[in-house]
Amino acid sequence: MKLAIAQMVFGARMRKGLWLAASLLVVLALLMAGCTGQLEDVKRPEVSVSRLSIHCPTAVPPPRAYKYARMMFEFKIHNPNNVAVILEKFEYAVYGDGHAVAGVETMVRGEHLDRTIAPSGTINVDFPLPYISKDEDPALWSEMVKGNVTWTIKGLAHMCAHTEKLSVPFECTVKDYSLQIDERCK
Repeated sequence: MKLAIAQMVFGARMRKGLWLAASLLVVLALLMAGCTGQLEDVKRPEVSVSRLSIHCPTAVPPPRAYKYARMMFEFKIHNPNNVAVILEKFEYAVYGDGHAVAGVETMVRGEHLDRTIAPSGTINVDFPLPYISKDEDPALWSEMVKGNVTWTIKGLAHMCAHTEKLSVPFECTVKDYSLQIDERCK
């Protein structure tokens, strides 16, 4: 009789232990499925140029300064996801009226690494373009200083959401830009 009672108690404990183990496995499976589903639904962040300015470089002494210009881009990066993403690397090339200003071989690589973009958040990041030379493309230069150039910026923003890596290609067109160029540059 004592043996039968001991077997019933032991059997009940075994069933309870198996039930807890099975429940734990189901909960873990649901959590993993939920995390995986969240990563599969990661939307591509949106990249655009919010400001482009061109100015004479202060670091270059005259008269050479009037043959060079510096472009500054403010990129607006929006994260449409409900999780934060990290901007790890950024690279872009610039074309003025279809002419490569910085071709794919010489893409500008961003210095601002590991910038966190909050869920549904937006950040602005400034990047310069290496100096543009008046001697390299005189026709583009003369139109640029008049404000008549349509700029196309193509690139990749490399980001990370959780453990998923995202390479977000983008292409922006800018017709309206500010000029802070000395009259002698024209």
